[in-house]
Parts: sequence; C-alpha cells; structure tokens
Amino acid sequence: MRTDSRPTGRTFVEEARRRQIIDAAIVTVAERGYANASLAQIAATAGISKSVISYHFAGKEELLREVVTQVYAECGEAVEAALGACDTWSDRLAAFITAELDYMRHNRHKWLAASEIVISHRDESGTPLYLKARDETQGFEWVLEEGRRAGSSATTSTCASRP
Repeated sequence: MRTDSRPTGRTFVEEARRRQIIDAAIVTVAERGYANASLAQIAATAGISKSVISYHFAGKEELLREVVTQVYAECGEAVEAALGACDTWSDRLAAFITAELDYMRHNRHKWLAASEIVISHRDESGTPLYLKARDETQGFEWVLEEGRRAGSSATTSTCASRP
C-alpha cells in the first residue's frame, strides 16, 4: 500500500533512498574525482549494495545527470531569491554574482561534484554531454543584457543583499 506517494509516484522512503544515493555520488565525485566515481564506489560511500543504486537509477548516467540537475536547481533557486530582492539591474548583477559565489562557498562538495561531472562526462566523440544541451552562462548574460536594455546606471543600492 502506497499511502505516502509523491507526485513522482515514489514513496517517501524511495525518495529518501534516492537522496542518499545522490548525496553519496556527490561526496564520491567531489572527493575521488569523476574517473574514480564508479557505481561500486558510490554504493560503498552510501553503505549500500550496487544493486540498490540500480533499483533507483537506470545507470550511472542517470545518477550523474540527477546530481547536476539538483545542484544547478539549488544554485538557481538561491540566485533567484537574491534577484527578487533587487530593484535595479546593477543591483541584480551584483546579487547574481554574490548569490552564486555564496552557494559555491557554502555547498563546496556539491559544486565540485557538479562541475567535475559537467566537465568530464563526455559522449563517444569527446564532447561534454552537459555542455551540448545548455549554456552555463545564460543566466548571467540575461542579467547583463536586461540591464543594458533598461539603461540601468543607478548609483543607489536598493538590493537587500548589497551593503
């Protein structure tokens, strides 16, 4: 009986196990590097068998994709929250940079793991898989471009995150 199912169709326990595996993948990649982050090593870090990972993820690629997705989503949420407190584009630019750097500083293992995966996980031709699908500078460029369009040159700070 699944009385505690999530919108994903997974139970609370299944979601907790997936979170445990993702956290173990983050630790393993951040501490050992992408090349040494096998499913067996991730399982050892989590204190589970490799078959448990296979039950929750289709394979290493899906697990690593989930690590990148979750880390970038968390960082994006932190940046969006900081931008929401700003009225001018110059404040938004400063808030964007500050929030992203704060996220990196306070979530070092997560950021290292996601960066290692993005840089190292490649297709057969050697192209980084995650760089084919997205432009990592897109959010930053959006803030710059919108500021240029608005002609922002405010000298007073209205952003809660700026001194």
